[in-house]
Amino acid sequence: MSLLEEQVTLLGYPLYKAFIPRECSMSDYRQVMASAYEERRLTGVRYVAFGDIFLKGPKKAHLDALHDVDMEGVFPLWRQDSIRSVRTLMALGYKAVIVCVDASALDASFVGRLVDETLIRDLPPGVDVSGENGEYHTFVVDGPGWPHALEWYIAGTVRRDGRIFADIRGSSTRRGVPKDRRELEA
Repeated sequence: MSLLEEQVTLLGYPLYKAFIPRECSMSDYRQVMASAYEERRLTGVRYVAFGDIFLKGPKKAHLDALHDVDMEGVFPLWRQDSIRSVRTLMALGYKAVIVCVDASALDASFVGRLVDETLIRDLPPGVDVSGENGEYHTFVVDGPGWPHALEWYIAGTVRRDGRIFADIRGSSTRRGVPKDRRELEA
């Protein structure tokens, strides 16, 4: 959470949090998100941007939740080529670290890796380069307009519910370099 807070501080944006229960139905998710959207709508926000690329289910869920509070969704990556989008973000100077993998698609060695050309070459067949099918999730640690990169390291990993999560922390003595890859069982 502290890295997320530092990330938005670097970007100069406020952070609004919506907490999704661990055991969550789609109805529960929609209710939590509708409440969060409604809070933002009351402050004048009318549009919410999403990174969905080609999965219709999540896009529909986002649109349905926004519809409930009279807001609109913006999908700038919709139907874009995954590899082109990832390479464009890299060329612009964004740096993202993999913080979660679906253990049925990728092994623990992918946790903590930066998204770069080496990663693209190392991804197994069938894994979408952008992780659009949930194969992996990232956290952005640097980008254009940032005053400086986040300092981060991977303190370990946690296996839960078929996924491997990074225990990512800040203030590493070795900036931007995973320090310790030991695996924790949870």
